[in-house]
Order: sequence, then structure tokens, then C-alpha cells
Amino acid sequence: MSTEIATTANKIFERNGESVKFFIQQDTGKDFIGWLSARIAEHGGKVVETVPREGYILVDPDSKKGEKLTEKWSSPDKPNRHIVCFTFVRASIMAGRMLDPEEMQGSRVIFKHEGAPVHIFLHPALGGLVSARLAIQIEKAGGSPKQRRFLRRKYLFRTDKYVEGIEWVQDCLDAQTYRHIDALPINMRGMKPGTVCVDFTETDDQNLIQYIGTRVPEPVDELRGCLSLYTQLCRSDEFPWAAQHVAKVWQRYYLRRKHDFDKDISKWVERNPQPLDSKERFRLKKRRRQPRPVVVDADMDDVVIDDDDHDSDDEDPPAIRHCR
Repeated sequence: MSTEIATTANKIFERNGESVKFFIQQDTGKDFIGWLSARIAEHGGKVVETVPREGYILVDPDSKKGEKLTEKWSSPDKPNRHIVCFTFVRASIMAGRMLDPEEMQGSRVIFKHEGAPVHIFLHPALGGLVSARLAIQIEKAGGSPKQRRFLRRKYLFRTDKYVEGIEWVQDCLDAQTYRHIDALPINMRGMKPGTVCVDFTETDDQNLIQYIGTRVPEPVDELRGCLSLYTQLCRSDEFPWAAQHVAKVWQRYYLRRKHDFDKDISKWVERNPQPLDSKERFRLKKRRRQPRPVVVDADMDDVVIDDDDHDSDDEDPPAIRHCR
């Protein structure tokens, strides 16, 4: 019974028990046409080789061929023939229903990178209704929405991934372009005139290795690179040797030489095992932050995907390669 219900629910491209006809712009490439045809057939539709009197013409509106098809076959005499962007198919599948043609008005491919859909990760904290609305908007504009959990801090300084607010999707749609605006740098005044730069010494290195080895014996990047760890170092009277530098300078010094420091810290910890319940261990205080819930990933090769977290119709389309 459940299988029958699921099968019926998936037939979104049927009307009155008959398959809706689709004509696909022919110069989009065999791989893309094959992929799109399979999605249509899986959900009850039928791909035809000639423009139907009733049904849908799927075009790439930014191509010359797409413009010609729109001019040639748009006719008020055929109110049941609709010309829409090819993203109509995946957007309908995402919505769980066949979208109205009016909902696709003005739609074009915006969220693409090197011909492939941009993966846009929607944080679970957004909630079901907001995520569903954003996912349909993203699909209509050629993107690939994903439901994934992620750490904002992990992606904050990556050059191939971006953390954006939910308003970013609508901003791209309004501008009709996929873009990111880099944050303006602040507090970049540098050293004050007359300030003497104090170099780090080998003694500083050994002190820092012992301090981090005691506070964060395991190589946890989120903790060892945290500014709070070095703020505690500078504020404590227990470490007078740290007073010659401010917390941010200690943090930057560790991060610049992270690879070498981590090796030396591991050796120190082997010689000086730290108890798991030590009160000296550094623990990150959890603070409520304003969520920045959308991550855009232009390259998914190094993203870990949970095995139990799957998106519906998750396969991305091949890149469109217009044939001359």
C-alpha cells in the first residue's frame, strides 16, 4: 500500500491520468537531454520529439536557440502550450507538484559555477517552511539546495565556500546574477606609531607548547585556534611571560606555524600525559549567535556528507553544452 501511495505521489507530471508532454531544446547536449528526460519520465511525464500543441517547451532562456524557440512558439492561440526554463522540472519535483507556468515567469539559470549547479546548503535551524520556500527558489534559478549541518566557523575563512544570510538568495534573484560581496575589512589599523615590535623567542615557543599541551592536549583546530584560549593566557597572572604580546598576536603566531607547533605539542603531550578531567583544560563557552544559515559551495569534493542524510532527486544535471 505504501509503495502505491509513493508511486502515485511521484507522478506530478500527469493530468487526468495522462502524461504531460515535454519538448526539450535540442542543442543542450545529449547528456543533459538524457538526464532531464529521465527525471520527467520518473515523475509521470513524456518527452516528445516535436513541439506539442499542449504541454511544455523547456528552454535555456539565455541561449540564442532558447530565444528563437520562445519567439517562434509563443502564441495566444495555444494557451495550453507553455514555454518555461528547463529548471521547471527540478523545481516542480522539489515542490512535490507541477508548478504553475506563472510561477516560472522570468526564471533563468543564475546559480551555476563553471556550467554546473551551485550547491547551496540550508541550515536546519531555518525551519521547514523557510527551507522549502528557499529550496524551490534555488531550484528555479538552477541551483542545487542541500540540507546539511555545518559549523559556521569551519567555513568562515574558506575561499571556495561562503556563509550568507537567507536574504542573499533573494538578492541574487533581484540582481539576476550569482555573486558574493566580500565583507569590508575592519580594525586593520596596524601598530600604533612608536610601538616597539617584540620578536618571539625559543623560550616563548616552549612556553606556548606547554600551555597549549596542558589546555588542549588533543589537536582540535576549533579549540587551539580560538581567540579565547589566548585571551585567557594573557589575562592570567600564572603566565607572566605572555604579557609581552596581546592575545591576537599569540593566536596569529600559533596559526602561522600551526603545523610545526602541533607536532611539538604532540611530542610534549606524549611525555606529559594530561588527565581527561583536568581543571586546566580549555573549554569553549557556548554563546548564542545570530545564524548565518546558507553556505554556498562551488566544489563539493571535500565536503563530508552524512550517509543517513539524503536529498530527494539529489543527482545534479550534466552541464549544458550548446551544439552549433
